[in-house]
Amino acid sequence: MKELLCFRVQSKLLSLALGTCIFLGLSAVTAGQDGKYDSLAKRDPFISLAKKEEKSAVAEMVLPPPLESRPPGLAGLLISEVTVTGLATGPGREMVILRGIDDTTYFATERTKLFDGFLEEVNGEQVMFKREQVDTRGKKRVSSVVKRIQTEDR
Repeated sequence: MKELLCFRVQSKLLSLALGTCIFLGLSAVTAGQDGKYDSLAKRDPFISLAKKEEKSAVAEMVLPPPLESRPPGLAGLLISEVTVTGLATGPGREMVILRGIDDTTYFATERTKLFDGFLEEVNGEQVMFKREQVDTRGKKRVSSVVKRIQTEDR
């Protein structure tokens, strides 16, 4: 009987020692040197597999609405959607002849508003526009666009 009792005590001590080793071994694997979780290149089961929308480091420009939902006429056209086809001079000012993607001819003077900017300056054979764009973070960016007069021989 004494031998059986001794065997039980030894097996309990052995299982306790084995359990302690396993526990210490697991804690060494799961906790790094600084006490933080180290997954050992395995997926964390508590993080969702559904992709979260990550915020990009680069702000992108907001796209303009389709042509049908913009105001009619020149005020609804983007600077990139017009072509400078000529100049008309009058007493004291110059007018620019623009052709839109809607195949309509428009006359514009300085400070004429377009959808994404305005006509800033008429200068000889070129026209300067100011484009105002908004990025996804709400920051406004202003840039200059220079367009030369497009004639049939050029």
